[in-house]
Amino acid sequence: MIPNKTEVLVAKSDIPVPGSFYNFGSIVVLDNLITEGPENTSSPLGRTQGVMSVMNSLTVAWAANIVFTAGQYNGSSLAILGTDDVTQPTRELAIAGGSGFFRMAQGYITIKTYSVDFNIGGAEIEVDLYAYPAKY
Repeated sequence: MIPNKTEVLVAKSDIPVPGSFYNFGSIVVLDNLITEGPENTSSPLGRTQGVMSVMNSLTVAWAANIVFTAGQYNGSSLAILGTDDVTQPTRELAIAGGSGFFRMAQGYITIKTYSVDFNIGGAEIEVDLYAYPAKY
């Protein structure tokens, strides 16, 4: 196992996807750090925890939670669902609820690729949140 690895392949199909690190339908569990910016010195804000499934070489399906571990939203989370076609400069996934401050939230996130490391199959992404807590 690689030290500090934050993504692990837990299910692998036998259907290859040209140009991909994974096969079609492969499932990867992730627990990735979220920081305020891309620099190593950026303040940690939380973690993205969930699963992604490979659709083709450039599209993955996400089912994940953004779990806040610092700041005013510490202890709250947002549920994220959708497909991410990395050929697009900006992608959008749905916010399908949340907990704590974001209980029953709705909204979306946008994703832009910041950098990619083809040697390890990893990427840094920029995420902007547009979340609306439920109105009671």
